[in-house]
Amino acid sequence: MTLKEHIDDISDRLEKGEFPNEAAVCDDIVRRLIHELGWPRFQSQIVYPQYPVEGGKVDFALCHPPSEPCVFIEVKQVGNIEGAEEQLFRYAFRRGVPIAILTDGQKWRFFYPIGQGDYRERKVHEMDLTEGDSEESAKRLERYLNYEAICTGEAAKAIEEDYRNVSR
Repeated sequence: MTLKEHIDDISDRLEKGEFPNEAAVCDDIVRRLIHELGWPRFQSQIVYPQYPVEGGKVDFALCHPPSEPCVFIEVKQVGNIEGAEEQLFRYAFRRGVPIAILTDGQKWRFFYPIGQGDYRERKVHEMDLTEGDSEESAKRLERYLNYEAICTGEAAKAIEEDYRNVSR
């Protein structure tokens, strides 16, 4: 299956209410998509679940090199995404990660946490897998979360560029 086909399948399942809790979103949506984006899902020092950060744990730290986070993903139950930015930013500030993502599986919010301004001003993109174009969603996920793009630094450059464009 292509990334677009995975997104279409997830969208159909979201509309049927098949993800009853945060654990289901983590396992059946987030892990599925990051695996499809080239991340080695069985290497827990690279796709690091429940990454410890002073004051708590972020649901996923995507790391390069191993155990060095580049991306934080905070996952919530479907429909429960509002108001969770503070928790995500608290974690991101403590580690200085350039990409922070808040998702409930359906909605995905991409942030450039090291930028200036409040949470809204650091949000570079938001997408809804049930309402948006799945091809565009696939392109955005590739832009910010592709394993190779993270390893080469291209993803960090892309989100910084998009932040600058949004902040204008």
